[in-house]
Order: sequence, then structure tokens, then C-alpha cells
Amino acid sequence: MSKQYYAASKLNRRTSIFFLIITVAAVSLGLYVLGTTLVKSRLAGPRKTTNPSFAVLFDELVAMKVTDTVRYQLDTREGIEEFARSLPSGGHLVHIRPDDSEDSDPQPYTVTLFHQLECLDVIRQGYSKVPSEPAPGHVHHCMNYLRSTILCRPSLLLEPVVDIYSQVSGEGYDAVCRNWEAVYHEAERNNEAYMDWSRSRS
Repeated sequence: MSKQYYAASKLNRRTSIFFLIITVAAVSLGLYVLGTTLVKSRLAGPRKTTNPSFAVLFDELVAMKVTDTVRYQLDTREGIEEFARSLPSGGHLVHIRPDDSEDSDPQPYTVTLFHQLECLDVIRQGYSKVPSEPAPGHVHHCMNYLRSTILCRPSLLLEPVVDIYSQVSGEGYDAVCRNWEAVYHEAERNNEAYMDWSRSRS
């Protein structure tokens, strides 16, 4: 009886050691594969996507001082450059697939923020010309477009004024805004993805 028990105990011990070795080997192999994959992905850098999309996540609020500024002059070289830099490198357009399908080509869309900024520059150009010249159709479009988009998303901030003509105080005021830089970052990412997609098609 004791010999049989000893033999069975010895067999169980060998079986346990065998399974322990197999388990350790499997875990070691898994960690090796995982580590190799992570190293390769880090060496390769961030994975680029050729599927243009546009989705802005506003994760923080920012402060803006609403006041007069010497910047953005209408007819100086510096002012012209500042208005031009108001748009991302891809201009006011982003490219996305309307149905989010890999089978369709990305289509151009304009982002309201960038369309508004472009319209301000169009109005600046029209305003800085000779006053007797008739306003071009693009200026009329921009004036009406800005009117519509302002009405669509009205701001209810109360602004301090200095007279009955609603002239805002030169000292300005502090406003809390959504971080507009997030829109620029996403537009740049979209433009890069669209350029990658365009190169992959050629």
C-alpha cells in the first residue's frame, strides 16, 4: 500500500513539475512576443492612417481676452500675413468619406470655423479697396454667411460698453472658450492623412 502511494505521489509530483515547466515556458514566450511587438512598434514610430476622418474632441476650456489689438491690420504686410496664417496648412478644407466606407473616395468639406476666418479675410480685402468699387459677390456671400453662422450659434456673453452706441470698453473682458487649437490639430492630421491617401492612389 505504501509503495503504491509512494509511486502515485511521485507520478503526481512529476506531472505537476511538467505542467509548471510548460506554464512558465508559455508565459515566457508570450512576454517575449509582446515585448518584441512593442519594441518594433516604437521603433517604427506612430502608425500612419490613410483613412481621412475629422472628429474634434474638446477636452479643455481656454481663456481669451476680448479686446482691441494692434494686430490684424487691414492693409499692412504684417496684417495680411496674420490673416493668411489664420487657416491651417490645408486651407479651410478637410476631406472625409461621406459614408465612412473604404470603398468611397474622400470628399472635400469646409469647416465652419475656417470658413468664417477665410470670410473675414475676404471682407478685409474688399474693405481695403477703393470705396467706390462695387462689392464683389464673394464679399456679399461672406457677409451673409457670417450673419447666418453667428445667428446659428449665438453667444450670450454680456459685454461692458462705454456709450449708447454699444462701443465695447477698450479694456475688454475675459471669455472662456472651447480650445480652438484642437480644431487646428485635427485639421492638420486630416490633411496629412488625405495626402497619404492621395499618394497611395498614385
